[in-house]
Amino acid sequence: MPWGRAELLVPGKVTGDCLRLRLSPIAEHLWSAGAPPAAPWRTQLARRPCRWQMLFSCVAFAVPAAVHLVKREHLADWLAGLALLVVSITSPLCDAFFVDSTVIEGSGPNLDLDDDEAYRRTADLVGISCQDVVRLIQDHGASPEILCNDRYNNLTRLIDRYTCVFCVLPALTYYCIRQRPAFLTNLPFAGGVLVAWATCLVDQRYRYADPCGIRYLDGRWVTEKSYLIHQRLHEIWHYLLVLTFTCSALYRPGRE
Repeated sequence: MPWGRAELLVPGKVTGDCLRLRLSPIAEHLWSAGAPPAAPWRTQLARRPCRWQMLFSCVAFAVPAAVHLVKREHLADWLAGLALLVVSITSPLCDAFFVDSTVIEGSGPNLDLDDDEAYRRTADLVGISCQDVVRLIQDHGASPEILCNDRYNNLTRLIDRYTCVFCVLPALTYYCIRQRPAFLTNLPFAGGVLVAWATCLVDQRYRYADPCGIRYLDGRWVTEKSYLIHQRLHEIWHYLLVLTFTCSALYRPGRE
């Protein structure tokens, strides 16, 4: 595939005894690469969040947003406040609600493992033959289904990361330069972001170990251990950013 190869991972413990796809870093943002959702977006949004702690850490970005919008001393405050307000909406969608993984291939009454085209989509994503997919399923004693992040999972990840990179980062950079032109006064906040970013890099390693490590089954969320570690570290990443952004919004040297 032009966006990189996926990988087939071994079955999980609580999310099902089926192989799961780990999409490439680019493909995991594409609607077309995801599995068909098991439920409409309205139904998924109406569920309880996968973790209340995750939801709280996401909406916490509204705190520094409120500081900027209350202060509103200049355009930079408006831009920073609105950008953070938007991410307090996109982040819960990406991290707390639309996190499901569903069957992308290998289900249905007409499934025939001897059919040369039985796992064509999986084979194309991974870059192996359909027979190789069947052989891996048999070698692991797995059920015939193949899991993958669903399309809403991919879509909300794209929207949230796009918002962070192209809205929040430029807006907060502009605010720091506008509010505190002296380079050294911004170093503590840059350091806070770097510490938070290091935490994020670690948490993404745990998520990447099994991106399908969370599913909505029988009316509740079930989570693999590696994905749960990712969630807890991701919440810390959020809170470190919220603390850094709030302190930055409040610290205004030379101003009343």
